[in-house]
Amino acid sequence: MNEKIEQPEKYEGAYHHIYNRGSDKRAIFMDEKDCERFLECLNFYNSPNQIDLFKIKREDPISPKEGEIGSSLNSAFVEIFCYCLMPNHFHLILKELVDGGIARFMHKVGIGYTMYFNKKYDRSGHLFEGKYKHKEIDADFYLTYLTGYIHLNPVMAGLAKLPEHYKYSSYLDYLGKKKTDFLNFKPEELETKIEDYEKFILDLKNDKEALKKIEKVSLE
Repeated sequence: MNEKIEQPEKYEGAYHHIYNRGSDKRAIFMDEKDCERFLECLNFYNSPNQIDLFKIKREDPISPKEGEIGSSLNSAFVEIFCYCLMPNHFHLILKELVDGGIARFMHKVGIGYTMYFNKKYDRSGHLFEGKYKHKEIDADFYLTYLTGYIHLNPVMAGLAKLPEHYKYSSYLDYLGKKKTDFLNFKPEELETKIEDYEKFILDLKNDKEALKKIEKVSLE
């Protein structure tokens, strides 16, 4: 699929919470390789480059190799501030770098991952439950609490006892224990100091009422 896009001028966009799940609530990540593939899609399709159909149908890694253009911030659609992949859904916090960047980015990621998934599991048709949901984040405290809710998703679902035990989220990046290349996490944009973030998460983990309020606001 050839996608010719003229790159608009950059502008200062707001952060947005992006959420989508599998059609009929089906699993969209069947194993670790699927999770790794989706993360590669987040990296590789964050640019106006054409989609290589031959490449995305294969199970080989699609992340940019040396000399290839991937998600360079000189041409990227979005900044990726936070992420978490769950068996049947995903959460992202994105900031647009160009007008319409989120829509273009999510369109390419959706096509790329769906074609890989359908080829691997010998299926056809839609993988996701319609268009992704998105909500603009209009306050620092909301951004901070939303990252907490997203990072605690695996704990609330019983997939991990603590968020640091879960492999497919940006939580360890926030603690400085790993470095995800495509993540553009800026600690100064959180309401809490980054050295206090782990305590903030542990306190939030025990605040069921706050978690329910965040879920309601973020997914309504």
